Amino acid sequence: MKKGDEGVLPGVTYDASGDFRQTTYLVETSGRPAGMFVRLRDANGRELAHDSFLLEPYEHRVLRIAELARQTFVRNGSLSIRVAGGSGRVYAIGLQIPNRSGGGYFVEMSIKRSRTPAFSAAEIAIDLLTALAVIASVGFAIFSRRAPPGRM
Repeated sequence: MKKGDEGVLPGVTYDASGDFRQTTYLVETSGRPAGMFVRLRDANGRELAHDSFLLEPYEHRVLRIAELARQTFVRNGSLSIRVAGGSGRVYAIGLQIPNRSGGGYFVEMSIKRSRTPAFSAAEIAIDLLTALAVIASVGFAIFSRRAPPGRM
């Protein structure tokens, strides 16, 4: 995921009795920092908890649902993960282990791509001005070569 993208991990389950252990793993994969916003929701889409943090280049972070839920029962909820800032790219995967059976399974995220550009208006303006300067210098170089000697 890049800035503006949101990943969703479905099937999040947590209860205080400890029947399930669910952990989400986040990894920054591009070598650039990424600001994260995570939101835990119940099966009806109601927000139960949220948190934000920064992932440094190539950092991995373990996000335990128990710590995020803070004693709130969650059954078949979801965890949404949005890259809110920075130019990094993030991958997320969930691991759920039912304590009775001990056999766990991974939950892969589905991604909702941003419709907004990944660059701010200031970044776009700087890129455009740089492109115009390059075009002007190339045009000037071409014009200088075509001009007869002494007519510049």
